[in-house]
Amino acid sequence: MFGELQDSAWLGKVSNNIAVVNFGLGNTNEALRYYHISLKIRRNLQDSIGVSTILNNIGMIFQDWNLNDEALIWHKEALQIALDLKDPKLIAYSYSNIGKCFENNTEYEIALDYYLRGFNIYAKEQDSRYSYSFFLANIGSVYGKMGLRDSALKYYHQSLFHAKKINNTNRIAIAEYMLGKNLFAINELDSASMYIQSSYQNSSQNAYTELIMDNLFLLADIEDERGNIPKAYSYFKDASLLKDSLFNDVELKKLIELQIQYYREQENRLLRKNIDTQGIIIQKQKNTKKILIASTLLILLFLILIIQSRSSFKKLNKKLQNSEKDLKESNANKDKFFSIISHDLKSPFHVISGIADLLHSRYDQLPPEKIKKHLLLIKNTSSNTYSMVQELLQWALTQTGKMNYAFEDIDLFKISRVVTEFLNSSAHSKEISIENKIVENTIVNADKKAVETIIRNLVANAIKFTESGGKILLEAEYKADEIAISITDTGIGMSQKVKDSLFKIEDQHSTPGTNNEIGTGLGLILCKEFVEQQGGKIWAISEEGRGSKFVFTLPVKR
Repeated sequence: MFGELQDSAWLGKVSNNIAVVNFGLGNTNEALRYYHISLKIRRNLQDSIGVSTILNNIGMIFQDWNLNDEALIWHKEALQIALDLKDPKLIAYSYSNIGKCFENNTEYEIALDYYLRGFNIYAKEQDSRYSYSFFLANIGSVYGKMGLRDSALKYYHQSLFHAKKINNTNRIAIAEYMLGKNLFAINELDSASMYIQSSYQNSSQNAYTELIMDNLFLLADIEDERGNIPKAYSYFKDASLLKDSLFNDVELKKLIELQIQYYREQENRLLRKNIDTQGIIIQKQKNTKKILIASTLLILLFLILIIQSRSSFKKLNKKLQNSEKDLKESNANKDKFFSIISHDLKSPFHVISGIADLLHSRYDQLPPEKIKKHLLLIKNTSSNTYSMVQELLQWALTQTGKMNYAFEDIDLFKISRVVTEFLNSSAHSKEISIENKIVENTIVNADKKAVETIIRNLVANAIKFTESGGKILLEAEYKADEIAISITDTGIGMSQKVKDSLFKIEDQHSTPGTNNEIGTGLGLILCKEFVEQQGGKIWAISEEGRGSKFVFTLPVKR
């Protein structure tokens, strides 16, 4: 509308406002385009104040892209116009932007000089108290990066004082965060925690998302320094989740921006191809009609054949019912598999990533014993995750029918001894005793690897759900032409509802152990698969609070 009216002044303002909105939404390409439109109009109108302001705004976009040398060209042109106009506020504004470019390039002495120039100009202006906290915070930032903590703290205290005077919640939160960050750097943990907690509360109330994330990371560092690892990890996990969310939002905005640009470029081409497209659609409709007629004829023929043969129909119907059942089971297995991958395997990798980030960011400040403790946690988590992956792969093989069994005469005593020796360290860490009463020459005809996996899973399960100081007993008993092997524990037991859901893939969920041990929930399912493939059966006897006994049978001869 304004373009039609040839009202250049209003068109310049509208273009500038559109650019500001796009920059705020993260659409920097669109923002730059509208700033250039507005700049051209301002130059034609010889609006020097507007030209200087827009030049600074364009420079800020290049800062956002981390092209600070390019940004300096725009800011210096803006400064020259402001100096020619002798406009104090425009000069100070340009000084602050130039200072920010040098600060981003780690040229701190030059940045400090420009920030002080800008602050001194504003100090002389009677109506400029709203900018005091802004300049003071910038000066404090440079001193902090130079390692001059006392000077940094001095200017941040002043920035906080002036921010409170004008009740600017954003600048209050920033000043409190920077005070906490610098106090933490000189190991004044209590004072640092006080300011960071205040900044975090202020940021949360006003939805300053990035500042919330920064506060959470610093709180994690403070609690880690205090030795409160669980609390440090809790803060670190919340900060990391927020960081992932922010990253996804930024990437989404960039994607939308690229899509808009792409569709604009394609619009003219699509219009030119409209007639050809309509012709293709008509041809496709004709082809679809032919396919539908042919399909209808085939279906009619198929129905006639079914009607002519009732027995064939019944057999087909039965096959369909069986296929449906198999499909449901297959879907349940697939859902369980992806559930494990998306949740049970994702969680330990979050733990490993979180601790690794913590070590990377604070390695030089951490004492050796803390580094050793973190590395041990990474090692244990990696070992547990590896076991979970092994379990998943074995289960997957059973589902695809690619599991090969080598049936032979094997001694259960030797296999159980290998398993108990392997798991003895896990039991020892929980002060659990394992007693193996299976005697030598207890021979069954089965697959050695499968039997070893069954016993290992059941003993590991017993360790997982037995409290410290408990006992686990392995026994074997001859019954006609088979042997019954039992693993009994003095653990927490289980309810009837839980027992009913054992060995069922659709009802299976991973339950944490007595020491919060994790698993896939596939261990017992895998045991059932292997036992049945050996020609045996498996069941559980248990009551809540009275331990559990798992029994499975294997044939003596095949």
